[in-house]
Amino acid sequence: MEAKTESELLERLKDLGLSFRIQETINMRLILINVDGIETTIAFHKGTGQRLDLY
Repeated sequence: MEAKTESELLERLKDLGLSFRIQETINMRLILINVDGIETTIAFHKGTGQRLDLY
């Protein structure tokens, strides 16, 4: 099941024991997840909390 909110995602990452960090920009919160040296970024809009697609 896919996490629908930022808080759900953070809770699942903690439960799985995965390494992650959060960076903020003016209008986004970026969650950078590190798995075996490979980093993946998931972005959320700060105002709406909506997940953003990064291209």
